[in-house]
Amino acid sequence: MNADFHFRKNEKLKDPSAIESLFENGRKVQHYPLLFIYGALPSTAETVEADYRCAFTVSKRKFRKATDRNRIKRLMREAYRLQKHLLYQNLQAQHISQMGIVVLYLGKEIPEYKVIFDSVNRFILKFSKP
Repeated sequence: MNADFHFRKNEKLKDPSAIESLFENGRKVQHYPLLFIYGALPSTAETVEADYRCAFTVSKRKFRKATDRNRIKRLMREAYRLQKHLLYQNLQAQHISQMGIVVLYLGKEIPEYKVIFDSVNRFILKFSKP
């Protein structure tokens, strides 16, 4: 299988009602400095092109400067983008579709890329175990 390393527009979780549903009903896994909230997305009338959608967020209270928040989100997106093919393979093997993931940054300082990459990797490995 050829891995797709793009993070396309249709893979981004932007629907406020879907995000709210994940916060209310989703499962939470913390791999510091990231908190992952994931679960099944509510079914909508519109056809969805991507089976898995992801959103990234950083607290404005902890990081006042938008440039700092954007830097952290960029690191999280990059780590997810390079490893998402592993997540997709594992979820398809478990026959899960229409899954949403919200990734929150919990740290208090701008992290190194390796820390974010390892945290995303631990989250993805959680799904590879039966």
